[in-house]
Order: sequence, then C-alpha cells, then structure tokens
Amino acid sequence: MANEYFSEFFRYKSDYLFCEEVKVDDIRQSLESSCFPPSPFFLYSRNQIQKNVRLYQEALSQRGYTSQLNFAVKANPNVAILKEMKTLGCSLTLVSGMELRLALSLNFDPRLLMLNGNGKVDWEVEMAVREKALLNIDGMFNLEQTIRICRNLKCTARVLVRINTNMHMDVHEYLRTGELGSKFGTQIDEMDHMLDAIRNAPEVVLVGLHCHIGSTIQDVDMYRKTVKLMVAKFKDLKTNGFSEMKYLNIGGGLGIPYTKHAARTTKCLQSPIWNTLIESDTVAKQQFKSESCGDMSQYNFEVELKRLVNDGILTEARCSSLISDEGLSSEHPSPVDLVSSFSDFIADDMVVILEPGRSLVGNAAILVTSVLGCKNNGDKNFIITDGGMTEVIRPCLYGAYHHIDLTEPTRDLTGRRLYDVVGPVCECGDFLGKDRFLNTPHSGCGLAVFDVGAYCSSQASNYNLRLRPAEVIVDGQNWTVVRRPDCFDDLVRPYAV
Repeated sequence: MANEYFSEFFRYKSDYLFCEEVKVDDIRQSLESSCFPPSPFFLYSRNQIQKNVRLYQEALSQRGYTSQLNFAVKANPNVAILKEMKTLGCSLTLVSGMELRLALSLNFDPRLLMLNGNGKVDWEVEMAVREKALLNIDGMFNLEQTIRICRNLKCTARVLVRINTNMHMDVHEYLRTGELGSKFGTQIDEMDHMLDAIRNAPEVVLVGLHCHIGSTIQDVDMYRKTVKLMVAKFKDLKTNGFSEMKYLNIGGGLGIPYTKHAARTTKCLQSPIWNTLIESDTVAKQQFKSESCGDMSQYNFEVELKRLVNDGILTEARCSSLISDEGLSSEHPSPVDLVSSFSDFIADDMVVILEPGRSLVGNAAILVTSVLGCKNNGDKNFIITDGGMTEVIRPCLYGAYHHIDLTEPTRDLTGRRLYDVVGPVCECGDFLGKDRFLNTPHSGCGLAVFDVGAYCSSQASNYNLRLRPAEVIVDGQNWTVVRRPDCFDDLVRPYAV
C-alpha cells in the first residue's frame, strides 16, 4: 500500500496513514505522552475543510446572482471549525437556541444567521427576534408563537416559511425531510391560512421561502424540481402583496461519496461495484453473489471487476474508472453540479441561501481508534476497538457505511480475513462496519474510520459512562487539540447530590 492515494489530504505512505503532512500514529503516541487517552479521537484536515467551502463559493460566484453560504452547525459544532467557517466568509444555520447563543458568542453577524427548527421553545424565538436573526417558520403554531413573542417584545421579525414540496428521496427514511408525512414544513397548497395571518400581523415580515428535502442526496435533479416549485411560489407571493420577499433558502443535504473506497475492503457486491451493475432479475443477482463472494480469502477487486465485464454486466470504461490510480468515484455530484441544477431559475431579485453541513466537513475527518483485540464467535470474526457507537453512531442508527482501514502496518502474520469491526459498548448494535476484508491487526494497532466529519462528534454520547473523545485539527505539518477529551469530573459535575 506504499504511497497510496486516498484523497488530497489523507493518504498512505509506506503503509502508514497521514493526514496532510502528519503521520496519524505520531499523534496517537503524542496524546498518550500528554496524559490524554491515545484514542479514540477525531482528526480533522483544516485544508480539506477550506477546499470544501471554496468549491461551494466558486460554484455560487460563477452564477452571478447574490448568494449566502451557511454552514449547518448541527453537522459539527466544534468551535474551531465554526471559527474557520467565519474566517472563510460563511454564516451559520442553527436549529436550537444554544447553537444561536454559540454563534453570537463567536461574533457572527446575527442578521445573516438562520434559525430553523420544527419545534422552538419561547426563549429560543425571543433570542432570535431580539438579535434580528432570520427565523424559519415551520408551521401555523410556530407562526402564532412568533407573532405573540414579537408583540410582547415590541419587535419585528424577518421570517421565511418552510415549505414541504413532497419530494420522495431515495435515502434512509430518517433522512427524508421534504416529503408528505415528514414532521418538517408546510405543504404549498396548505399555506393560505399562514399567509393570511402574516398579512394581518405587522410584527412579522415575510422575506423568503425555505425548503430542505433531505440528506445524503445524490440526485441533483431533485433540487432542480424543488427550486422550480419554490421559484413559482416566490414570484406568486411577491406579486400578491409580499413585496419584501428576498430569500430563497434551498437547504443543504448534498451527499458525499462514503463508499468510494469500499472495494478495497468490502465484498464485491458492496458499493461502489454493486451500485454500478445493470438491473437484472433477483435470481441472477443472488447467484452472482454466492458465486463471486463466497471465498473471501481469494478476493481480488480487479479480478472481480474484469469478470463483470466478461459477463456483460459492467462496461470496460466503467471498469477502468473504478480501478483508476486514485480510486475515486467521479459520479458523485459536486457543489458545481448542485448549483448548476437550479441556477437558470434564479432571478435578480432573489438571494440564494445554501446551508450544507455534511458536504463541507464530512470528508475532512477520521476517527482514530486502537484495536483491543480480535476474536471469533461461530462463523464471525471480530476486530474490537476502543471506538464505537458512542463516537460514530451512523452505522448503528442509519445502517450507514464508513470506510475502515489500518493506520499502520500490522505485526500480525495471520493475513487478511473477513471481519466485523465493533466497539466496546454493551450493545449488539455497537458496530462500525460489517464484513470488512482486512489484514488481521495486532493488539494496539491503529484503525481509522473515514468520513466522520459530519454527524459523528455532534452525536457522540456518554453512554456506558464513556468519555467523549479529543478532537484534533491538522494544518500542514502542525496539529492542535481543539477539544480536550471528557474526564470523570465532566460526567459527575451536573448531578446535584
């Protein structure tokens, strides 16, 4: 695996994983010598974050209309990352009063902050109104709440209405936020009652529309269809009494290619290979699965790809793409693809707000863990690490895929085996990855879980009284601990006993 390219800022050199110019295992050792637990910890590439932001900014600037790029704080509220976003010219989208309070403490311009949420308590709305932040109205009760609070404060609020365009997304059911049956937003054809209330309430001024259709989205045509509906409603409202209409908040949700390296360690029917197969009948697929993936000791990615070509299931061109030197998927939509999908609908009197989270930070981090040991139970082999669902809950919660690989050469001579990578939490659902074809690691070996910059540290917990881990940012040859790990006092201090 010498000098193997994983991404611009994560790569292997002589079988050791590097983040930018820093060997990951050197950080593990340094943390231990600093009296911190050596693992698990989240490790971020500052330059990857900067690149992700600039890709969006460049895509928007090339279109010529006014735009605002907001980072969705819920994806990752690390203060160092938020400061970086501010330096790069981003504002923030918030979903709670404490996120708003954090943004204000970091001196973000409150007039550019966006407070979303389908259920806000009074103090959260009061803070947003006092600070003159933009407020997203999710439903009639939220509108009535906002009008009441504005009257009490003798203030005016700038509001957007979140519409539900009933777009069915081919993503996990928990991530579909813009379809009928979701708790979010208001159906376009059911807005009249809300609009009448806004007309009769000088305390609120309708300045825009908002829609967020889901997360981990790969089909940008769904954005195009959504924006087309939003623009039609925007124009209708502006010509029918709502002259202050200005903002078109398209939301975020663009996915990232979590499975781009899956073929290195995963059965041949896992992404990206299985996703490239032409449609065929179930019997044929099951036969192919049993024949091609039965003996993982003989598994060879390139051999399996060529077999798919010979069987007429995969084209030569796609085969070459999948085994390219960089091993990257070229088919995943980019910020340019996203912006291009709807830009021809945008008029000069509109300000476009995008509020991505995952696609700004998701690929910028790994979780570094240490192997506690390996074991066998029946027909299953397990790698047990010191990181688990308390750090990366997405596999347990959504069945999500994260690439996993060693950070250093193993001293174990057993060879490659098919493993489930699991954590130490007392739950059967505590796993980081299943059926991964990995070199057997020695006890203490470093292991990396990739693409964990979004919705991992932000959802970390103290379940089993585990300590939430340290967070480290690398910038070139330098690295800094930007969040210390929890300690025992952090766990017991809140209890009034």
